Amino acid sequence: MPLEKENKSKIRNFVIISHIDHGKSTLADRFLELTNTLPKDKITPQYLDRMGLEKKHGVTIKMHPVRMVWQDKDSQLKYILNLIDTPGHADFSYEVSRALAAVEGAILLVDATQGIQAQTIFNLEMAQREKLVIIPAINKIDLKSAQQDKTKKEILDILGNKIDDDIIAISAKRGDGVISLIEKIIEKIPSPQINFELPFKALVFDSLYDIYQGVVVYVRVIDGQIKNNDRIYFLREGIEARVQEVGIFSPNLQKTDVLESGQIGYIKTGIKEVERIKVGDTIALSDYREKISPLPGFQVPKPIIFSDFFPQDSNDFDIFKKGILNLHLNDSSFTFTPQEREFIGRGYRLGFLGLFHLQIISERLTEDCRIDLIITHPTVSYKILTLDGKEIIANCPEDFPESFLKVYELFCKVDIITPAIYLNKIYNLINNFGAEIIETKNISGFDKLNLIIKLPLRRLMENFYDELKSASSGFASMNWEILDWQESDLIKLDILIAGRKESSLARIVEKNNAEKEGRKMVQKLKEYFPPQLFPVPLQASIGGKIIARETVKALRKDVTAPLYGGDVSRKKKLLEKQKAGKKKLAKVGKINIPSEVIIKMLK
Repeated sequence: MPLEKENKSKIRNFVIISHIDHGKSTLADRFLELTNTLPKDKITPQYLDRMGLEKKHGVTIKMHPVRMVWQDKDSQLKYILNLIDTPGHADFSYEVSRALAAVEGAILLVDATQGIQAQTIFNLEMAQREKLVIIPAINKIDLKSAQQDKTKKEILDILGNKIDDDIIAISAKRGDGVISLIEKIIEKIPSPQINFELPFKALVFDSLYDIYQGVVVYVRVIDGQIKNNDRIYFLREGIEARVQEVGIFSPNLQKTDVLESGQIGYIKTGIKEVERIKVGDTIALSDYREKISPLPGFQVPKPIIFSDFFPQDSNDFDIFKKGILNLHLNDSSFTFTPQEREFIGRGYRLGFLGLFHLQIISERLTEDCRIDLIITHPTVSYKILTLDGKEIIANCPEDFPESFLKVYELFCKVDIITPAIYLNKIYNLINNFGAEIIETKNISGFDKLNLIIKLPLRRLMENFYDELKSASSGFASMNWEILDWQESDLIKLDILIAGRKESSLARIVEKNNAEKEGRKMVQKLKEYFPPQLFPVPLQASIGGKIIARETVKALRKDVTAPLYGGDVSRKKKLLEKQKAGKKKLAKVGKINIPSEVIIKMLK
């Protein structure tokens, strides 16, 4: 139902931003409880995180909007609180940025036992770019290890001219201070601009797929209103649809008669082409499509890392294909293209927004399909200037040309927050990965430091995060974002088995490190490769030049075993005959490369 006129200025649209595990979803639980949106006995921990993987990893993967009603005890006024619970992980930062565009304010939640972390700063900077009102809050003050004063000082350091009274101390688990936080939201966050007289315009900040009703888009209504049976138009993609239902999140989908300017809700579109509905698109009424300008900031999220997925049993391909298609209906941010390998079979090359995104998709596929998967080592994209002056994008080594003029790779900015005592170890780590230190800042005096570094995305994927955690005994945190393409001295390293290139084993390496990598790969391949009836050469090459070699020795049958005594020349004659046979076999024999060898090398 539409809001009553006196409540139009009582809407508050906001998000909670924080580092992972700082209590964002637990605070959302307390909001649901205190606003009586759900009965207390119905609220399970991290209620808005509905996916099993969200419960398993303890992080929000998909954003979850909810509409709550808060009644002020003194004035008896009712306020509409529209909360969007956003993902905290860097891989889903695009979703977070769209959610921030749909609200007027943000709660900056910081764990009192950990203080400011890398994603705290990253999410704060995004919120500040959207010019949102920031309400800082310190969580977990009930824990014995809480350092409330120190955390408050860190928040003041990154926010600047804020007074202590603006920082609310809470325990999201117990509910301490949460009412004060709600009152601060109502006091500080402005109500949205209401424009009923203008034609309908809305921002798409998320979507899901319903097998019966097609795509359901989550929208923030900017201007006008929308109701059932209206014809709508997606300005960026040029798709037209008839509205089947509109409603709000309570927190489940609740049908209403109309959605109006300032509100957050959903629209059931009936559209079956989920890949054409993009987060950040603008919706207008079909009759006004020529008069409405798209909202700014629309970008199609592009995958930055790629990995090949194959079912271990080739007979499971049809099950795997169906699983890919079904999953893509509810997460169109990953891409997939068919692949086929001689020794593995059919599969898909998938593109992801980051390593955590890859992990989540692989786990969802494994759970949904109930089959074992072969997942190759992730690779990144390269931009190549060919000999004829054209630019091409190579998403894997197989796409890399033998000859080219220049090659560019993606570089990223990495924010690291670390206690100062681990600084020397982290400096050594940064040097080992060939990173460049851009800036070093102090947080809370000299106890904690913020290092900003620059390094290739390719190197970031090489267990940089695990190495960082090891160097800091688990206390450092990091967040990263893509910068731009930069020219690099890279080259394609090919692996040859018995003189034939095995394309699936090719790698992109730094030119000055190619020989070391080539030797390492052929030595590893030699460990896995079973002996044949003749010697098998394993070689690493660059542009046709062999830079490393190992040989798998032939299986040797003791042809002299039947002999008992006699002249030694008889033994020599048999050994020479065997040697000649192996030499002939090496020329005409066919290598049968076991799929297990390729799988072990790719993982």
